[in-house]
Amino acid sequence: MSAPDAAARRAEAERWLAIADQDVAATRLCLSGALPAVAAYHCQQAVEKIAKALLVAAGIVFPKTHDLAALNALASPHFAALAPALAALEPITVWGLAYRYPPEEEGDAAPAPADVQVRLGEIEALRRAASAAIRAAS
Repeated sequence: MSAPDAAARRAEAERWLAIADQDVAATRLCLSGALPAVAAYHCQQAVEKIAKALLVAAGIVFPKTHDLAALNALASPHFAALAPALAALEPITVWGLAYRYPPEEEGDAAPAPADVQVRLGEIEALRRAASAAIRAAS
């Protein structure tokens, strides 16, 4: 791989991370406004964009998907150190859709704000690690 290709991939990955940062900020705003379902949605979106940033940095073409497990499977071989953190966040894939529409069944309640807050901390740690990994890879 040539240096310009790596630099271009890194720049594109940084753009994905910048959008993930917006989702993190939206999560915080939604939590402060007592909107845990919307906050949960933005958590999933942030992880999705972080995973896609890693894939861009590695030069991996990825499908249009919101499935965090599928994205993790693609990214993990290239960023093995991040695989556990990505895997730990796979269960929030459902947050990308589950609370965006009326529930199909009673009892499909949004996660508690405390649960969203815990995941947000994990996402912020992943974001920092991903940024460092992308810098190191290029």
